[in-house]
Parts: sequence; structure tokens; C-alpha cells
Amino acid sequence: MFGATSAAAQQRGAAPNAPPRVFVYCDPCTVEAGKSTVVHAYAEDPNRKPLTIRWSAKAGSFANASERETEWTAPARDGKVEVTAVADNGSVTASNTVMITVRGPRKP
Repeated sequence: MFGATSAAAQQRGAAPNAPPRVFVYCDPCTVEAGKSTVVHAYAEDPNRKPLTIRWSAKAGSFANASERETEWTAPARDGKVEVTAVADNGSVTASNTVMITVRGPRKP
């Protein structure tokens, strides 16, 4: 599933600069509590500046929060978790979010 929210850009500094574009998706987007899924960020900068990526979420953890593709481990409780990637070209940022559903362990 691709991120459902639109990219938001924030400019830092005075130099005119087009914001990067970032799209995120998860595979799969439903995961058992305590298990992992992979989140992906596709980002590009119209000005061809190098980009850094930062992942964040209020719950769960990332294997490497600065990689474009990383494993995210779900928390031990049910619910929906927003997972966000921020692309930064040094003066402008853009972000996109995907929702991951966390379900309790399957009962035998």
C-alpha cells in the first residue's frame, strides 16, 4: 500500500528550492504484534541534490531508520501505526506516511 497522505514540504533558509518528492509503501501492511514488515521510501529531488531519509513512528522500531528500505518491527499491542519517511535535501524536506495495521498473535 502506498502512503495515503500527501507529501508535505517545509523550506529552511532563504534559497529558492523545489521540495523533494517522497512516496512510501509497506509490504505487507498488516503484521502480527511483535513481528516485522518492510517499509520502502522512493524519494527524488527535482534539483538533483543528494537526499537523506529518516523514518519515524510512535510505536515499533526500525532496523535502520536512515535507509530507503528497512525492516520495521511492530509493537506488542494491536492497533494502527503511522510510519513516516522524511526526505531532506539539506534545505527543504518532504514527508509521506503509510498506515500499518498491527494484529494480535493468531490463536491455535
